Amino acid sequence: MGDSSGHTRSGRRDDAIFGPAEYLAHLVDISGRFHVRPEQLLKGTGIKPSTLERPSATVSKASVLRVVERALALTNEPGLGFYWGLSLKLSSHGALGLLAMTSGTLRDAILVAERFMQLRASELTLHTHSEGDALVIEFHNQVPPHLRVFFSEAMFVMLLHMGRALVGHPIAARCELPFAEPAHFRRFAHLMPGDVRFAGSTNRLWIPAALLDEAVLTSDGVVARRVERECQRELDELRERASFLSTLRRHLHPERGDFPPLEELAERTHSSTRTLKRKLAQQGTSYRKLIDELRKERASELLRESALPLEKIASMLGYSDTASLHRSFRRWFACTPEAYRLKL
Repeated sequence: MGDSSGHTRSGRRDDAIFGPAEYLAHLVDISGRFHVRPEQLLKGTGIKPSTLERPSATVSKASVLRVVERALALTNEPGLGFYWGLSLKLSSHGALGLLAMTSGTLRDAILVAERFMQLRASELTLHTHSEGDALVIEFHNQVPPHLRVFFSEAMFVMLLHMGRALVGHPIAARCELPFAEPAHFRRFAHLMPGDVRFAGSTNRLWIPAALLDEAVLTSDGVVARRVERECQRELDELRERASFLSTLRRHLHPERGDFPPLEELAERTHSSTRTLKRKLAQQGTSYRKLIDELRKERASELLRESALPLEKIASMLGYSDTASLHRSFRRWFACTPEAYRLKL
């Protein structure tokens, strides 16, 4: 899986893959209700509206965070996460959504979500455990503090309303959120039936044990077994890809401006250039794209964390002049390095 910028799922970086572009397409549609045009929302992100329409397209974490920030600012709706969560139906989650829909019970659906969540959202970790007479779903969003309210509210509403779709009635669960009650929450409280508590240690959802064995309305064992095999195969491929790309990255040192030719990397990894090319192609990328991605990450980091002049940054990235850096920035972020630094 990859987007037009050649991002990968190889680690928890700002430019790791966040998930399918379809998720962002929903946010674009929602923002349209507030009279925000797609071009306005996506400005400066490097994402074209047409990209969001491609079935296999994915978007990076950095892109999603920038779009969410713009959406909150342009719509002036602090409760936008509730709208986004409601828009993400079971059908929005591809094979994982279909697997949940065909599971035998609510418990089964929750467990497959825990098992395969990485296929849909690399920046979300979801774990379950039993506590008294309830199953606790605990999740963590790897996002900046100022966006945690948005993503937490979206996730809670999404889970609760998908649960309702699975069993045909509201899920009266207890929710715990790791922040003080926002001023806008009362307007949306009816979307979270049950006891809602704030200022907890993390995001937690308690599902009463009595609900866990309720049958899923669209249960289909034959389809569920087939889709589970497909999800497992995709997860295995994802892990293999992440392992291979992580190995390559350990032999590269962009912080030192170390962008060696492919032949040198082959020597460092005790491989051949032909083998590396073949393996990169199998992952849907190339060495040129990998180096470009490393430069993009390092450039973003240097502009965020230093006041170095652009001439120095261009040199550290292996560019012969600042004009080359400007061309890359326009391709990466649809803006100049100076404009990017001003937005930080």
